Amino acid sequence: GQTYTVMPSSTTKKVKFIRKSSETSHSFFLSNTALSGTRVYKNLIIDGFVGSAGTGAYKANGGIHSFENCDFYGNINSTGNGGAILVSSSTTVNLTGCTIGSSAKPNSCGKDGGAIYVDNNGTLKLLGTENNISYNIAGISNGLTEAKGGAISVGSQATFVMEGGTISNNGIGNSSGNATNLAGKGGNIYVASGTTIFDFEGGTVSNGTFWTGTSGTGNASDLGFNIYSEGSLRLKQNSNLVVSTTSNAYDKYSVYATKEITNLSNTAITL
Repeated sequence: GQTYTVMPSSTTKKVKFIRKSSETSHSFFLSNTALSGTRVYKNLIIDGFVGSAGTGAYKANGGIHSFENCDFYGNINSTGNGGAILVSSSTTVNLTGCTIGSSAKPNSCGKDGGAIYVDNNGTLKLLGTENNISYNIAGISNGLTEAKGGAISVGSQATFVMEGGTISNNGIGNSSGNATNLAGKGGNIYVASGTTIFDFEGGTVSNGTFWTGTSGTGNASDLGFNIYSEGSLRLKQNSNLVVSTTSNAYDKYSVYATKEITNLSNTAITL
């Protein structure tokens, strides 16, 4: 298939795309028909989109979608999965040197994957060591009983590769106490059961948070404030998995895995 590239004419500046204030909902890119080929985005800022049809700012559906030195801020999917990016089945998304979320402008979603949701059989690759996915929020809808992956939620039979970078300060729920009966799984990352693969090759996963319970301080059903893995968590040779040791009053597990973690030689785990 063909390769389509979207980038500013100047390689030293970024182009910012924002939602028109007159539009109550509008995605940056949305295709309900599976595409082919490769789409490459360079030096873009995608800011403040309110996803339509239950998607986030960008719905990757078919083919390969690569983002290089791009930023996603303040995008919202209030009813569905993936605040910034939704990776559909049989689709690959590659991120290189991207920033997704900030303390002032988190991406958020109603259900799973505050920043990114990877559907069943999809693939997400965080390439290089410069990606930063922080301060995003999953599970903002009222009345939920469960939400997964404050930053990233990976579906069944999907693949998630993290070569390096930072995933930190993401969370589930909200501090206003609307998540009384909400159980959080994976304050930063959730990996589903089945043949799902999470290849960790380096980087830092830290300070995941649950804003669940009657006062937004957590509840007894929260598990894995950094990583909750029901799939195959494979730590690659010479990698260094670093996760924080902080927790709320209930959850004491930084990494909660229901399957054996494959720890190859020369791999350091700091919990």
